[in-house]
Amino acid sequence: MKHSLRLLSSAEDSSLIRCIGPFHVCRSSTAKGVIEVLSGDPKHPVQKLNLLGADYFSALKGVAALLSEELNDEARVAIFAPREKCSFSAGIDLKELAGGLVTTEADVAGSKYPAMRLQQQHRMVRVFQDGVSSLARCRIPIIAAIDPHCVGGATSVASACDLRYATSRSVFSVKEAAVGLAADIGVLQRLPAIIGEGRTRELAFTCREFDGEEAKRIGFVEEVCTDYAALMAHARRRAAEVASNSPLGVQNSKRILNGQREKAVQESLEYQAAISAFSPSCHDVAEAAHAFAGKRAPVFTDYVVNPTGGHARSNPKGS
Repeated sequence: MKHSLRLLSSAEDSSLIRCIGPFHVCRSSTAKGVIEVLSGDPKHPVQKLNLLGADYFSALKGVAALLSEELNDEARVAIFAPREKCSFSAGIDLKELAGGLVTTEADVAGSKYPAMRLQQQHRMVRVFQDGVSSLARCRIPIIAAIDPHCVGGATSVASACDLRYATSRSVFSVKEAAVGLAADIGVLQRLPAIIGEGRTRELAFTCREFDGEEAKRIGFVEEVCTDYAALMAHARRRAAEVASNSPLGVQNSKRILNGQREKAVQESLEYQAAISAFSPSCHDVAEAAHAFAGKRAPVFTDYVVNPTGGHARSNPKGS
């Protein structure tokens, strides 16, 4: 997917540092040391959604490296935000998912080297996980400014950020189980430490949506703002406060806060990548993508192996 410079405003153009995939990395005009990472094209029906795919996760890692390394002498804090009238992210790109991003049962059965196909799937999941984890590893604090959608995999991205602010119209969900997957790029590992184990399980199992006010009530976001303009003003104000402090003190605080927890996160991510390498080959993933494209409810037919032998057969017609 090509991302054109034509959507840059004159202010962004003058402060632009670099374009990396869908992200435009700019110096903030509000405070020294604040970097703004903006994404989405409000004039494009798809790019304004900031859908998650291979290019997105690769770019995330590039942005984190830029903030941590090349901008070491100036970057103190970064704001990740969509452009106005764009989404923080509307979730995984299901068309990319259905078009070969994952290894299907037919791929494995028809492959001369089925084990290698599963290894390839494992590697892809780890690449996605690493893109998200790069935000947690980034030496400077990352502020997520969320509006209006933070769906599915986007909650993994937000969970890897240090601070989260949203608007009252923001919509959140941990949606992966609704498309035949377990959320596998970080939200199940990081969200329990933010909102608690029980609430995480509820959101992951039900896939229900929740708004900005509930997100604040359960502790997922620190503040809820009235609209996009108020959101960006608040994020910039907090970012300026962070940037005014000792960079060594702030960065060491992040390192200590993340240190022990991220070790456990990475262990769990590796375990989950191994499980996820096998899961996409089921029919449920393709069915969810086809149902989404056809604007209908999915009919899931896969079963879970019975550990005592055999399996419970699925019959979508109930006969």
